[in-house]
Amino acid sequence: MPTSPDNIPTINTSVDAPSGLGINAIVQAVQTALSARPSTPAGIAAGEAMIWNGSTFVRSSVTKLSISSLSGFPNDATQALKGDGTWGQPPDFEIGYDQVTSGSIAISGTTQAAPTTVITSSSYTFDGSPVIAEVFFPEVLPGTAVGAALNFGIYVGGASVANLGIVQNATASTFRIPTLMRLRFAPAAGARIYTIGVWATGGTTGAQVVTGVGTGGAAAPGYLRFTKV
Repeated sequence: MPTSPDNIPTINTSVDAPSGLGINAIVQAVQTALSARPSTPAGIAAGEAMIWNGSTFVRSSVTKLSISSLSGFPNDATQALKGDGTWGQPPDFEIGYDQVTSGSIAISGTTQAAPTTVITSSSYTFDGSPVIAEVFFPEVLPGTAVGAALNFGIYVGGASVANLGIVQNATASTFRIPTLMRLRFAPAAGARIYTIGVWATGGTTGAQVVTGVGTGGAAAPGYLRFTKV
């Protein structure tokens, strides 16, 4: 007897018609196919789905669909499922944080090529996509001469990546200010160690950045932080 793509018998008109021979076999095959359908779990509600628990189908509110069963699941706490169906670090994920609490750091460097290093990061692995570098110092004091300034830059392997900002003294006196700087850039993929360098222009007398532990009257820590865009 001829069959359909799902192996349900069909009528061979040269043999079956008009006697109806083969109809019972067709009905039985259809019934077998219908009986193989999964039974709707009792009590299933709108918005739920049927989930196979290993032996039968149950409500999705009873047996949850495990995220680990999704294709490509990385089993990595730093990864999240993105809108394009791939896995990766989510926006605002903190790649790394390094702080300095050593008190007053005198700035003796006077050029961008030879700054005073005030923060050195740990080694972090980047994937080549954009990040935000955030740098904070609770107290920045340029030199005491009129027009003296402190210049901030971020470096990798001793090479300048970018200038971050300048704090300049408008008078011949001690001037201090908290400073927060941010830079959006795309580090090359791979492990990298970054540093924050500071150099003075217009005089180094009194030029310093101040950090601390943040308790007992001490200044807050200075830090370098990387987050995903």
